Amino acid sequence: MARQPHSEEMIKIILAHEGPLLRFAYLHLKDRGLAEDVVQETFVACLAGAHVPDNYRLRRWLMTTCRNKCLNIIKHHKVVDAHTRDSALNSNPESPSPEENLISKEDCVSLAEAIESLPLESQEVLWLRFDGDLSYQQIAEVVGKTPTNVGYLLCTAIKRLKAMVRKGDKS
Repeated sequence: MARQPHSEEMIKIILAHEGPLLRFAYLHLKDRGLAEDVVQETFVACLAGAHVPDNYRLRRWLMTTCRNKCLNIIKHHKVVDAHTRDSALNSNPESPSPEENLISKEDCVSLAEAIESLPLESQEVLWLRFDGDLSYQQIAEVVGKTPTNVGYLLCTAIKRLKAMVRKGDKS
């Protein structure tokens, strides 16, 4: 059921979802300023109560709304490669996990380059799964695919990334 979040609840929503939404928007727009605008518009829509679902479906609703706003910008303004990927690598507002601390910056850059070489559809499902922490079903609803197809896209993308990383280690 749609509802309008209260201000304290909205602050919690923003704190919990701003980072993943920014990275997801940047994936599409390649422009940090535009990504921030899209995320802000997404939260404004949430605050306005524009058919915001219950907490169980909130993350999927936010990702879907953010994605649709990004696609509208791309469609109407033809945004292509406006800034370097440094903004995306440095945009994580959360402190890194122990696993992330073990990966060197060079490895992060190599992985980011490998991810960027994948088709946008593969990049999108990777971000939604690992950064957005969505289930296959939720990802399917965001991108308009079946959960089986989402699984296939993720598996294929991960295999391609592994192959690229192995190839890079040998050179």
